Amino acid sequence: MNKEKLCQVALPLPILKTFSYSLPENTKEIKEGTRVIVPFAGRTLIGYVVDQIPEEVEKVKPISQLLDEEPFFTKELFTFLKELANFYLAPIGIILKNAYPSSLDPHLRKRYLLISNEINNTLNDPPVLKLIDELKEGSKSYLTLKSKLGKSVDRAIAKSLSLELIESIEYFEIVRRRISSDRIAVLKEFDEILSEENKQGLTKYHLNIIEAIKKSIEPFPKAKDIAKEAKSPYHYIQDLEKLGFIELFDMLPKKMPIKKSNIILNNEQKKAFDTIFQYLNKNIHKTFLIFGITGSGKTEIYLNLIEEAIKNGGRAIYLVPEISLASYLSKRLLERFGSDVSILHSSMNEKERARQYLRMKRGDAKVVIGPRSALFSPFENIKLIVVDEEHDSSYRQVEHPFYNARDMAILRGSLLKCPVVLGSATPSVESFYNSLETKKFELLTLKERVKGAILPEVEIVDMRKVFTETKTKTVLSPSLIKKIEKCLDRNEQIVILRNRLGYSTFILCRECGRSVKCSFCDISLTYHKRKNEMKCHLCGRRESVPQKCPNCGSTSIHFLGEGTEKIEDLLSQRFPQSQIGRMDRDNIVSSKDYEKLWSDFETKRIDILVGTQMIAKGYHNPQVTLVGIISADFILSLPDFRSSERTFQLITQAAGRAGRGELSGKVVVQSFFPEHYAVVSACAQDYEQFYRAEIKYRKLAQYPPITALGKIEIKEKKEENVIDKSLKIKFYLQNKWKESIKFLGPNPAPIAKIENKYRYQIFVKTESRTKLHSVFEDFINSQFSNDIGKTVFADIDPATLM
Repeated sequence: MNKEKLCQVALPLPILKTFSYSLPENTKEIKEGTRVIVPFAGRTLIGYVVDQIPEEVEKVKPISQLLDEEPFFTKELFTFLKELANFYLAPIGIILKNAYPSSLDPHLRKRYLLISNEINNTLNDPPVLKLIDELKEGSKSYLTLKSKLGKSVDRAIAKSLSLELIESIEYFEIVRRRISSDRIAVLKEFDEILSEENKQGLTKYHLNIIEAIKKSIEPFPKAKDIAKEAKSPYHYIQDLEKLGFIELFDMLPKKMPIKKSNIILNNEQKKAFDTIFQYLNKNIHKTFLIFGITGSGKTEIYLNLIEEAIKNGGRAIYLVPEISLASYLSKRLLERFGSDVSILHSSMNEKERARQYLRMKRGDAKVVIGPRSALFSPFENIKLIVVDEEHDSSYRQVEHPFYNARDMAILRGSLLKCPVVLGSATPSVESFYNSLETKKFELLTLKERVKGAILPEVEIVDMRKVFTETKTKTVLSPSLIKKIEKCLDRNEQIVILRNRLGYSTFILCRECGRSVKCSFCDISLTYHKRKNEMKCHLCGRRESVPQKCPNCGSTSIHFLGEGTEKIEDLLSQRFPQSQIGRMDRDNIVSSKDYEKLWSDFETKRIDILVGTQMIAKGYHNPQVTLVGIISADFILSLPDFRSSERTFQLITQAAGRAGRGELSGKVVVQSFFPEHYAVVSACAQDYEQFYRAEIKYRKLAQYPPITALGKIEIKEKKEENVIDKSLKIKFYLQNKWKESIKFLGPNPAPIAKIENKYRYQIFVKTESRTKLHSVFEDFINSQFSNDIGKTVFADIDPATLM
C-alpha cells in the first residue's frame, strides 16, 4: 500500500512499537497527536497518531474513526511526552493515555445482536430463549439485558455466543458527566444571551433554564435545582455551557476576588527573585535550586515569579509532591490569583479532573498547582515551572511506566525555553551535586527565616538510655512528656511525627517467634484498633484479628510496635483534656478531610496533631512551638542507599514546623541512632554537614549521583520461574556488555513477595546515564521484549532499592 495513505498509531499497551493503519476514506492526512479508534487483536482501542515513517506491511487495517478534528495534544506537549517516553524507554501509548483524565475519552460499550433465528427445537434453556426473544426487537446493551434476565444473563450470553446465535458489537460512546451537584456561574449578561442573534438555535428547554437562573436568588445555583425549576433535562444545561453562556463548577467559579499580597521580600528573597526573573523575562531556560532553611520564605518567591509570568501573558506550573500540600498551598494561590488557578490532584473525582484539564486547554486558567500529573498540563505559552520540595520521593512514579516528575520538569522547561525553579530546605543529593559540583543548576541560598524567626532548639533523646534508666519500653520519653505539658499550659500547639501507620505495626507470637504476615506479601500485617482489623499496606488486603498464632496455634500473641493510631491513643490517655487530631493515609482520604483537619488545627480546635510525613513539610503555622519526632531514624535500618538522606530530610522538615512565628520553638528527637551523621546533622539543621558525609559515602560505594543506576525487576507467581528468568537475563547482559558496566544480582528483593508475586532484582551501574540508556534500550529490544511491562520491569534511576 502507498505509504502516503498510512500512518503510525501508538496504543496504550506495554509495548514499545507502534502500528501501521490506513487512513479513512476521503482523509488525506492525520496530524500527530490526534486520537483515533482502531481495531487491534480482536479488540477496539483508542490510539494516538505519531509522526513516524509507516512500516511496510502487507495487510493494513483501516482506522475506524477520528476522535479529534485537530490534534488533542499541543505540538509542544506532544513533543515533551515523546521525549519523556524516550528518556525512560517507556511505551509512548501508555504515557499519552496517562497524560490526561480518562473521562475525556469516549467509553467502550458492548451491545448484543441476534444473528440467527434458527434455534434448535431441542434447546431447552429458558434464560437463553428469553435472551433470544429480547434481541428479536433489535440489539441491546448488557445493562438492558441484565435488567430483564437478572443473574442468569452472563451464562445466557456466554452460551448464545458459543452457539453462534448472537454476536457482540463493540463501540465507543461519549459519556455525559453527571452535573446535578454542580453550581452554575453566568458568564454573560442575560440581555446578551437572549439577543436575537444568540437565541437562534435555542429550544424552549434552553430558554426555560435561562429564565430559572435569572429568577434564582442564589448567586451560583445548583444545576439540579435549575433543572427542576425549568423542568428540563440536564443535557440542555450542558449545551449552554458549550455555547459559552454559563460555566459549571464544583470547586471555583469563573470570577473570584483577588487579594493583593502585602508581603515585602527580604534581601535574600529579593536577590533570588531578581536572578530568576532575568531568565523568565527573556524566555531563557535555566534550572535554579533555591536552597532555603525551613521558614525562609521560598513559597513567596514562587508566587512573585508566577505573578510576573502571568503579567507577561504566560502560564505557570507549580508542582508539589502530595495532595496534602496541594490542598494547603492552593488556598494561597486562590487568594493571590483567584479563578486563574487550576487545581489537580488524585483525590478529585474524574469529572472535576476533566473540567480542570479543559479549563487549562481553553486558556481559562493561568497557573496550575498539583502533584506530578500537573506537569502534563495542556497550557500554551508556559513561562515558569516550579518544583516545590524537589527532594520528595513522591515525584517518582513507582509503577510502570516509571518517571521522575522533577527531572521531567527540567526537560519540559528546556523544550519551552523557560526557567525551572527547584526548591527545598533539604535538597536531594543529586540536585545539590548538580548545583555545587557539576554547575548544571544555579544555587540560590536563603539562610534566614522571614520576620526574624529563629530556628528551633533541638534536643536529642537517646532512647537506649531511656530504657536503661526506666527499665520499661516507653514510646513517649519523660523529656517529651514534660515539654508537652508546658506547651499545653501556655496554650501553644504541638506536632508529633511518627512515620508508621496503624495502632501496632506487627503481631508477634511469643512461642514460635513469628509475626503474622500478609498471605500475598512478604511483610507483617499492621493492626488497626478502631476498625479492629489487620491490614497490608502494600496490597491493601484486610484480615480479621487472630485469636491465636496462625503458624503454631499458640494464644501467646502480642501486639508490638507503635503507629500513629497508638500514639494518638497514648496521648489521649495522658492528656485527656486536650484535643488531639491525626493526619495519615488512614484518616485523610480526600482533600476535604485534609482541609477540615487543617482548619481545626489552624483555629486551635486541635492542641496536638499526630501524623506521618504528611505533617512534616510545606505548611506554616506560627502557633506550633513544639515538635516531637518519634523513631524517624528507623529508616536507617532499611537496605537502601538513600536511607540516610531520607532520615535527614524527614527529621529536618518535621523540626522546621516549630517556632515559625514570634514564639520560639523546641524539637525533641527520640532516636536509637543518636550518633549517626544523618541524625546529628538534622538536629543541627545543617544540610551541608550532612551532604559532605553523604557524598563521601556515595563516592566510595559508587552510587548516584556519582554513577548512573538502573534496576531490572522480575516478577512471577512461581519462585522457580522468577529465578530461571532472572538468571537468563543476567547471562544475556553479562555476555552483551562486558566492559565498564557492573551488574549486581540477581537477588531476591528486600520485600521478596508483593501481591502474590515473587520479586528478583538485577542492578546495573554505569559511568554515565548515556551508557545506562544504551544498555536498557538494547535489553528492552532483546529476546525479553515481550516480557517488558508484564513480568519484567526496566527502571532507569529507581526511586528505591526496596
